[in-house]
Amino acid sequence: MVPCRETTGKIIYDEGFTREMQTIPIICFRKDLGCEWTGELKNYEEHLPFCDTAHSRDEKFSAELLRKKHEKHSCRDLKTELGQQPNVLGIQIQVDSLGQDSFAEIIQHLVQRLETVENTNKDLDNRLSQTIVMVNERNHVIDCLRSEVSLLKSALEHVQQQQDIQSFNDQNRLIPVTNEFRWHISDIFQRIYDAQPERQPFVDSHYFQTSINGYKMFVRVYLNGNDSARQQYMSIFLKLCPNQFDSELQWPFCADITFCLIDQLGQNHITQIFRCSIPRGTSMGKGIRKFYQLNIIHRENNPYVHNDTMKIHIRVQNVTFDALSHIHQAIRSMEKRVQQDDEQQHSLVLNEVDDDGIDNLISA
Repeated sequence: MVPCRETTGKIIYDEGFTREMQTIPIICFRKDLGCEWTGELKNYEEHLPFCDTAHSRDEKFSAELLRKKHEKHSCRDLKTELGQQPNVLGIQIQVDSLGQDSFAEIIQHLVQRLETVENTNKDLDNRLSQTIVMVNERNHVIDCLRSEVSLLKSALEHVQQQQDIQSFNDQNRLIPVTNEFRWHISDIFQRIYDAQPERQPFVDSHYFQTSINGYKMFVRVYLNGNDSARQQYMSIFLKLCPNQFDSELQWPFCADITFCLIDQLGQNHITQIFRCSIPRGTSMGKGIRKFYQLNIIHRENNPYVHNDTMKIHIRVQNVTFDALSHIHQAIRSMEKRVQQDDEQQHSLVLNEVDDDGIDNLISA
């Protein structure tokens, strides 16, 4: 017994009323489909099997049909004991109103849906397998590319090392060994123009050495002047470079340096000489800040610039030791010899004491 939700109060079972209800004349609920049966309510259950067999092929029942028929009896919220209807693969199944054929159709539909899902899963599996294969292939390609890049880097580093070695060998091979160095500066006016806005304030010569195992040096020229001589004079300096023979040389480096600006049209050379003393490891150069006036270079028919080239000769003479440095070095050498003599004499005294002690022990 399913009570209507609009009914209120407690329901009491009445046997007399039930007997009267069994004798009420009724008609078949399939009258709309052509069933003409009429009779008492107590005989209705016997009629239903015959009526089901006769009309099962032609009728389709659903929860919607029951709901419409129930609305005719003024109940708008019919609920069955089954409660919430099941939902399988997106199909709402009204179990309380289905016949045998309807169940067969639903099962067939569910099977079709299941096959569709299985086919979709197979398709997804195939795509996933293809994607995995593609990813593995691309990973293999990436690994190969990484290996090639690593090999290229190694080859590039090797080439760079070879170039550095070759450059070092060429540089050392081309360093002239001389006390006189002749330097030709080409494109002089362009270099002077670049020096004015400090784009390239100086020009360096090639390296040269005073001897095979001697001091390594170069000359630096400030074409627009340096510090206080800027825009008035050309400045020139001698600078030393680190060399593999520095540990065998005497320091500081002391010599007479001659800078000579060559007159290329005559014999009016500009020559200046100075004495320099440069300690080891310093980056400071020694030279002449006001070597040559700039206004002379810009004159027409300037004899010191010919074919846009300036020539400078450098001479290194009288390479000697600084006297004070030499004295300090001699003092340190003498102190070292005295210390060695003291240590040697002290060692001899200890040996004599030990010998005497041994003799005394033997005599005793």
